[in-house]
Amino acid sequence: RAHSYRLDTVTARAKGKARGDAELPAVERTVVSAPLRSGEAAPADAPDFRPRRADAPPPTPPLIPPSGGFEWGSVVHAVLAAAGEGATGAALEQLARDRLVEFERPVDPAGEPTELATLLALTEAVLGSQIWDRAMAAAERHTEMPFAVNLVEGPDRGDVDVVEGVIDLVFREGDRWVVADYKTDRGDDPEFENRVARYRDQVDLYAECWERLTGDEVAERALVFTSQDRIDSW
Repeated sequence: RAHSYRLDTVTARAKGKARGDAELPAVERTVVSAPLRSGEAAPADAPDFRPRRADAPPPTPPLIPPSGGFEWGSVVHAVLAAAGEGATGAALEQLARDRLVEFERPVDPAGEPTELATLLALTEAVLGSQIWDRAMAAAERHTEMPFAVNLVEGPDRGDVDVVEGVIDLVFREGDRWVVADYKTDRGDDPEFENRVARYRDQVDLYAECWERLTGDEVAERALVFTSQDRIDSW
């Protein structure tokens, strides 16, 4: 049986459980194995967002768009992935603009995305975080890394559990890894804390799978709440 880990909601299935992000769409995969891709010793990201001090001024523009959902989450992931691969400055801004248009986010009468400044402010907050700096300095890092792992080992393959997913950011510090997952939740709805618990389960599972793939220890797991200037790390 297959566990298909989707990036939208957590639902129970007859043949497995799907866990994932409340902002992104269901993605069903059929691949049962995937080789590791070689990452570059370059930038990466797993921001160390900490709660803002009570006396600190709010960010301008705000990090939370007028409306979120699948499209906004997809745009954020795409821009952060590009930044993790080294995109900067005007190139990153143009990519952000293109992705907002591609996902049909709001535009003004001149066709300019109205959320561009918000998206760039959010990206700047992530790129200025401590954990992003750590990833930038890492010897190896991967962004938007797809994987699939067989949970059942041995010759009897009649009842194989396959876990599939995409790790937003994973980087190596010494001989251990850090796994991070981005979430664009606003955090102002009554179900948010329940989702956080499921998100942590998702990241724990991704970390377990990464350990199986690499044979190395995952020393740290992180949830990066991009719209809240916050990170949960354990």
